[in-house]
Amino acid sequence: LTVRYSYLFALTDNVYIMSHTFINWTIEKIFQPYPNKNHDAYNISSNAISVADGASPVDETFPTDISAFAADACIMINQELTTLYTPEAYQNTIENLKQKYSPAGYKRSAGIATAHINNNNLTFSTLGDVTCYIQTNKLITLRDDKLIKLDQTIPNHSPLTAYIENRSLLNTLNGYYIFADNIIATKHLTQLTLPLETIQSFMIATDGAWRLFDNNPALFIKQAQETTLDATMKKYQKHIPLSDDATIILATK
Repeated sequence: LTVRYSYLFALTDNVYIMSHTFINWTIEKIFQPYPNKNHDAYNISSNAISVADGASPVDETFPTDISAFAADACIMINQELTTLYTPEAYQNTIENLKQKYSPAGYKRSAGIATAHINNNNLTFSTLGDVTCYIQTNKLITLRDDKLIKLDQTIPNHSPLTAYIENRSLLNTLNGYYIFADNIIATKHLTQLTLPLETIQSFMIATDGAWRLFDNNPALFIKQAQETTLDATMKKYQKHIPLSDDATIILATK
């Protein structure tokens, strides 16, 4: 997987284009693929940041292009967020990806979270358990925990069978909603919009990362800002080794 990191500048007459961008923010990133996985991805543009966590294949019937799918999802959604609001941007990205990747239902999916500036606001959105931590005068955690709760029901005696059964409930009322090949998921975005001036910093993390610090994310952010994100992550990994891909984007004004 080639990690995409780019700044996209849109020149258009569309009144949606905002005067505020991430250019003057300090942005740090962690991208640590786990051996034999490497299904996370991220993209940073002038007004949008996206992080994806591709669902790992569990047997030979699953597609092997999850890494590319997650990376393309991040690139495309940031391009769409240049001129569109979140639900429409997600819908267009799903439709565009369907032109590139053959339908695979629950066998190809990704959790994805975005932060994007629109005029004087910052909108956070997530599908799945990729998590946004937003620092205002308090710390706000934004996460869709449907899949987490579903996986907590997996019995120890047949984990693989139960895992596949859970994944087959993708984008259904009794299951969970995730970024895949059905735009119905975009009706179930977990979203929060805040005035840009109220936000001091924010962090987006995949579950391979946030499981290390989710009991006190405010402390993790504080330590990362006082030192570096990389140094703080290494400190936490001494106590809790990684067991999955770990991606973090930390943005500070």
